[in-house]
Amino acid sequence: MNALEPITILLVDDDDQLRALCRSFLTVQGFQVLEADNGMDALLIAAECGRTIDVLITDLAMPGISGLDLGQAFEQIWPGVSVLYISGSGRETVGALLSQDCAFLPKPFDAEGLVRAVAACMHARV
Repeated sequence: MNALEPITILLVDDDDQLRALCRSFLTVQGFQVLEADNGMDALLIAAECGRTIDVLITDLAMPGISGLDLGQAFEQIWPGVSVLYISGSGRETVGALLSQDCAFLPKPFDAEGLVRAVAACMHARV
């Protein structure tokens, strides 16, 4: 990634209001944000967008392709991507699904928490 290029985030959640709020939080911070409301659309957007996706933010519980399956697919197809899982369930509830080193942010979160989690994903990637 070129230091002058903005970080591109693909935000995937089936909740339209949450996606809009997260997009607002992230674009104010200078991130380029692409959106999808399901896993299949996210895969298509990533394949067709013409730029590198730096961070995938995905809800764990979605219809169709789960966020966990989506994150694993991204890591196989685009190995450089950082994945941040979000969920209304706490870490203790989803712990069996996620390894300890997976980035996870429980809902509800605020703008500062989301931006901090994205920064931690980017830092871990370097």
